[in-house]
Amino acid sequence: MDREETAANAFEGGQTMVMGRVAGRSLKEERLTLELCGVQIQKADKTDVFGKVVLYISQKDAPRWEEELAVGKKARFLGRAQAIKGALNPGEFDFKNYYRSKGITVKIYGEKWFGSEGEAYPYPALIERVREHCRRVLKQCCGPEDQAVFEAMLLGDTKEMEKEQRKLYQNSGIAHLLAVSGQHLAIIGGGIYLILRRLGFGFAGAGAAGAGLVISYGLLTGGSGSAMRAVIMILCLWLAMGAGRTYDTLSALGLAAVVLLLREPYLIFQSGFQLSFGAVWAIAGPGKWLEEQLELTAGWQKGAAVSLCVQIVLTPVMLWHYFQYPLYGMALNVLILPFVPLLMYSGLLAIGTGSVNVFLGKAAAGAGHYILMYYDWLCRRAEGLPGYCLVLGKPSWGQIAVYGGVMAGALWCLARGRQKNVFRGGKQLPGKRYAFLALAVLLAVFFWSLSLLGPQPAGGIQALCLDVGQGDGILLRTGCHSILIDGGSSSEKKLGEMTLEPCLKRFGITTLDMAIVSHGDNDHISGLMCLLEEKRVRIGTLALPIGGRGQEIYEKLEGLQKGAGGKTIYVKTGDILRAGGLELTCIFSGEGKNMTDRNAHSLVICADFEGFHMLFTGDMGIEEEKRLLKRAGEEGGELQKTHLAHAAILKVAHHGSGGSSCDSFLKALPQVKTAVISYGAGNSYGHPAAEVVKRLKTRGIRVMETGGKGCILIESP
Repeated sequence: MDREETAANAFEGGQTMVMGRVAGRSLKEERLTLELCGVQIQKADKTDVFGKVVLYISQKDAPRWEEELAVGKKARFLGRAQAIKGALNPGEFDFKNYYRSKGITVKIYGEKWFGSEGEAYPYPALIERVREHCRRVLKQCCGPEDQAVFEAMLLGDTKEMEKEQRKLYQNSGIAHLLAVSGQHLAIIGGGIYLILRRLGFGFAGAGAAGAGLVISYGLLTGGSGSAMRAVIMILCLWLAMGAGRTYDTLSALGLAAVVLLLREPYLIFQSGFQLSFGAVWAIAGPGKWLEEQLELTAGWQKGAAVSLCVQIVLTPVMLWHYFQYPLYGMALNVLILPFVPLLMYSGLLAIGTGSVNVFLGKAAAGAGHYILMYYDWLCRRAEGLPGYCLVLGKPSWGQIAVYGGVMAGALWCLARGRQKNVFRGGKQLPGKRYAFLALAVLLAVFFWSLSLLGPQPAGGIQALCLDVGQGDGILLRTGCHSILIDGGSSSEKKLGEMTLEPCLKRFGITTLDMAIVSHGDNDHISGLMCLLEEKRVRIGTLALPIGGRGQEIYEKLEGLQKGAGGKTIYVKTGDILRAGGLELTCIFSGEGKNMTDRNAHSLVICADFEGFHMLFTGDMGIEEEKRLLKRAGEEGGELQKTHLAHAAILKVAHHGSGGSSCDSFLKALPQVKTAVISYGAGNSYGHPAAEVVKRLKTRGIRVMETGGKGCILIESP
């Protein structure tokens, strides 16, 4: 894998010839995604072999893809190779780790297909036909929303789910319904196994048939880590039954982990793998131990104990990957889980009967429709409750260790209390009453312990210059305060959803003290607009440039902020904004010239925190730089002169454009030792200009760039 990662970089840029065998495929939004194995990539005189790559090609460029690009066929393409990069900013999804878990280090953007050769593998083709048949039947028998949930539950395919529906399930803590689990396999494979046993088949015959079905179903649903874990474990159960041996859940779980990790070691870093294995371990380990120690007999007691143990184990995992905890998730699961088998039977019957008659399929799907309506109603009601979804951020290893120690201590104390007998008023507390009291105490300790995993204040000050592509976005954190300066990109279309919101959640930020807009160009506000439009994060104060007052874009921003319940101010030269010990002083706002040019009225802000001094320049040009310097040299220009003199870090104007950062301006910044340039890799503007970088380095200034290299973190203790 490491060799492939190194080799992948050599093929970036320019066209490459790619040849490999199709190992998997999927179609989404008219784009065909292929997984190729045994791949040879050639570029000029360089040739190398990769175990597996992912290739994207437009469906119109592969008109006969169903037959000619079937699994097992060898295909040849012309395309552009790119090494798969990791997360560029805190909180972003890590595509590198995701694809590493599938053995992939390279992605190819296909431009031309040269045909294929060889024979398709019949078994994968059969699996694919069954999957497509099931999808077609569900589409005929269900409404779009029901179809999306059934496809996720039964086929392991979530691509048809609306973003809002998926988010509702995730925030409510019931997203596990959308993952294929042991319950699915128990119902499908186990059901067939029991039917065959009742028909007189022996352990071997029924087990072989059930095993074949279970393995096929696991592959049909995508072969995810959680699905294949369940496949291996249920096969272990049947083998134990056939051999007359005792089945041990933890041993089967360990075997499943070994088998999967030997094949793909990086699976261990995936959230699905951790949650799936963590849940089973919690049930068979701490959950079973607690049942025994408290001598629980009632079904509700056992269920409550196991559910609590699952929550205790999985909470740090959920926060590590998703940064939030559904406060009412346990209660909602108690209300929805009894209906999950019915929902699955409804979907399976819809597929089975709908294959014969659409009317019968619709009737079968009807029960599932009302169950899903009930789920939706429950989640909508929970949404309105206080603390519905706690954004706690990503906990540190130290926090997780303290949390784990507290919860382990609580479990041990409750178990010891039962062993030593608990007395009240000289009488032994009955077992049932003690069990109820113990579970109530454990629940209280668990909810209290969430505070141990909560967001930690920033020590000193942190400036995160985010890699937003062709744009600007800087997050300042000090103590419990957070300020966003700009937040837009002309190259990243989903910046707010994919970068800004995850970054803020990663630090447990649900409310920004302030968002400062240097000027209203799209590459400085697109992500911020998303946060405001979709109310993803609350902004206390929105600060806009005084030079743009009355312009349409600023009025739109002001209207969105008002609709979100926040305050808007217009900033002019001399204004000082404060957040804790941080002072943000506007030393220039472009006054005195034509304000219709947005770059010309960019706010120039100096951030001061104890010994930390950083200058933010928006997209000001050379003309504005000279006017600022002129102002600093005039009577009454002490504000500008002082802040220019003590600034130690410079956010370079206009993404390093040649129309900014002139010699006279840089000369007026004698203390600047570090300059940050934010731009998109391979942009068409030529940013940063070579002459600007040269001017900075000539003055002994260290130049730090985003440009696909990732977020730049500057800290001051």
